[in-house]
Amino acid sequence: MDQGIIASLLQHPLASALVIVDRSGRPLAANPAAREHGLPATVAAYAPMLEDLRLLAADGGIVACTLPGGPRGHYDGHLRAVHDGSGNLLAFTLSVPEPVPVDGGGRWELALDSAGHSLWDWDIPSDRVARTPALGEETATQILARVHADDITQVRAALDEHLHGDSEQYSAQFRFRQADGQWRWVLDRGRVVARTADGQPLRMVGTHTDIEQQKQLEAMLQEQQLHLREAQRIASMGSWSFDPHSRQFWWSPELRSLLALRQDSIPGQRRWLKQLHPRSRGALRAAWRRLWRDGRAANLELELTRGNEPSQHLRLWMQPLLDMDGQPKRLLGQVQNITEQHQTDALIRWRTELLNRVSALGRIGGCEIEVATRNMQWTEECYRIHGLRKEPITLDQALALYAEDSRAAFEGALGRIAGGGLPEQLDLCFYRQSGLRVWVQVLIELDRRDGLPPRFVVLFRDITREREANERIELLAHYDLLTGLPNRVLLGEQTSEAIEEARDRGTSLAMLFIDLDGFKNINDSFGHATGDALLKAAATRLHQNLRNNDLFGRFSGDEFIVVLRDLAEPEDAGHVARKLINSLAEPLRRGDTTLKVGASVGIAMLGESQTDFDSLLR
Repeated sequence: MDQGIIASLLQHPLASALVIVDRSGRPLAANPAAREHGLPATVAAYAPMLEDLRLLAADGGIVACTLPGGPRGHYDGHLRAVHDGSGNLLAFTLSVPEPVPVDGGGRWELALDSAGHSLWDWDIPSDRVARTPALGEETATQILARVHADDITQVRAALDEHLHGDSEQYSAQFRFRQADGQWRWVLDRGRVVARTADGQPLRMVGTHTDIEQQKQLEAMLQEQQLHLREAQRIASMGSWSFDPHSRQFWWSPELRSLLALRQDSIPGQRRWLKQLHPRSRGALRAAWRRLWRDGRAANLELELTRGNEPSQHLRLWMQPLLDMDGQPKRLLGQVQNITEQHQTDALIRWRTELLNRVSALGRIGGCEIEVATRNMQWTEECYRIHGLRKEPITLDQALALYAEDSRAAFEGALGRIAGGGLPEQLDLCFYRQSGLRVWVQVLIELDRRDGLPPRFVVLFRDITREREANERIELLAHYDLLTGLPNRVLLGEQTSEAIEEARDRGTSLAMLFIDLDGFKNINDSFGHATGDALLKAAATRLHQNLRNNDLFGRFSGDEFIVVLRDLAEPEDAGHVARKLINSLAEPLRRGDTTLKVGASVGIAMLGESQTDFDSLLR
């Protein structure tokens, strides 16, 4: 900003304190009133907090703002933007109207009090100590009497050492009883400022600082370090660091113990690298180069070999600390001995592979479901049965594949078993993503092992082939293969149920026996294929003229049976019969051939003498 403009802004006779601030918030200049109150330093310290206000002021107008300081604890001022003749933003002015004068001593006392310090002034010959804030006067003897008994010895020693000229400054940390009777840690520091001609101290001044919170943090840090060391010991873990400037490593005692090194030995990089398996050595060097190049954390597994001894497997973590330029200024890391875990993982992998082979041979999949979280783990065969890729899946995602009734049955079984019920076995149906229907037999039981959360153990066995075979048998036993209609057996069962329902409700029921006229001649003249097509077409026409709750089936050959339920009047059976006959009146066409077939219909009403399927049929 041009110095002439700054001088022009400051030359006006203002009673206000005025600070000129550049666009980034740094103070450029201030008038005497502002400097007297230390406003330039306050504005510089709180520049980030004023950023939003500067943005508002840049748009024009006056923005009120408040800064800490002054006898009242704050300054109330106004922020304005300064533009040139072309409207370009040059700077800001911060003005505080007629601030209350502050004497120099009051300002420093306010600053010290804000920082948690109090001042003391000890007149040694009279043994009187004046303290701020205004707490009156006490003798040094009275003040020392409030020092904790465990700390008084080292306090007196530090004080005597300075009074005798053996130290440049007195400094001591101790527990001090407050006016309310509570003990708090304080830091007491001071210096003799006047002595007699023969060197005897006359006056000593200093500060008294409350460090209770700092001591609590130190105690917490020490406790955390103790817990960390114990955790590292239990987890077979050690720490290390590397200084790139000195090219020196630091290894924790836990790490030295982990690697069987003497505590007083200096770790050598080359000697340590020689103990690594060549494959691990190459991997470590590559990870080391990447870390210094990219500045990102890394971790890898290493194999440590020692002659004829069994190999050790280590997990290494490396974390860089970056400087202001984004370059690593220090490297921190940890090493954990995972040999036992590595052996356990290998055994688990072998057992898992064996289990997967057994499961694949038996086409049996398994999963575990935690009762509380519903988290689920599947075996490979379970993924194969469901036709899914091996990736994490939730219970809700798995159940979404199942038919609605199967899903409800599975959830119901989980609820009953979790409530103390016995293991259950269910036959459930789901659809793979390809649309293929799959049937599984599911066995669910609850496992409550000590030390583990309760979990459901579920076994899935693919019974699709068995189910399809049963459905095929059911189809052959109860349905006509040509028309897909119920056969005589199934129709008899359905009619018996309809008769029972009609008697319970007091409604009418009629049976219609339909015989196609001329079918035998068509079958003999045009062949069985044409005859079969005619039967299917006739069945379709008849079916289209029936209600949803009527029963319809093929009796044999060219004969069909219809059971009319819930008739309003007995005469309605005759109306339906004529409707069915008329449905066949229109000729049927097969290629260039036109076929015409009629129908004869017999009717029997449920009554005193016709009480069941066979009697109605007769």
